[in-house]
Amino acid sequence: ALPRSLSNHRKYRQLNEEHDGWSMQNAGAHEFGILIMYTTLAEQQRQLREAGFECEAVFDSTRGRPVTDGADTRDMFWFHYVARKT
Repeated sequence: ALPRSLSNHRKYRQLNEEHDGWSMQNAGAHEFGILIMYTTLAEQQRQLREAGFECEAVFDSTRGRPVTDGADTRDMFWFHYVARKT
């Protein structure tokens, strides 16, 4: 797996981006074969609004509990959004 991991990492690391509130990073999962978008709760909600969606609810990935604005999200790996096109 090491040769494939090294090859993928070299190939995809140029796609890494960092911005205010979000980034795209080549992740170690799947032998460095995927890009993952990392974002804050507020930034994702902003992007959804900008795309014409209304965010009805957000749930955390570990316990399935609702996430409120301003919640401490450091221990949450990802969020599940319920959004509707306005």
